[in-house]
Amino acid sequence: ATMSKWSTGTFECCKEPGGSFLCVKTCCCPCFTIGDINEAIDGPGGWAGGCLGDCILTWCCDLYCLCPLYQGLEVAKKAGFEEGIVNALACSCCCSTCYTCQQA
Repeated sequence: ATMSKWSTGTFECCKEPGGSFLCVKTCCCPCFTIGDINEAIDGPGGWAGGCLGDCILTWCCDLYCLCPLYQGLEVAKKAGFEEGIVNALACSCCCSTCYTCQQA
């Protein structure tokens, strides 16, 4: 089955599915959630690729928004709806934690 849009809003970080645990996990260790999403979308390197890729891009290059941007577009595509690049870029750069929770 395909979705027509995200199951939660961008700022509904504690809403189900996922709930408060997902929000806390993503706030404290975003690389773990990025890894989970990367594995679910068959991204490069699976869980480890997402987790390590996020750590490298965030801590070494200060490019914290690249993983959520890429994954937001991929999750939407796999779910059967289109995520606009402008919205994905704004969400991943301005509130990457909320956007990552929305994708998970």
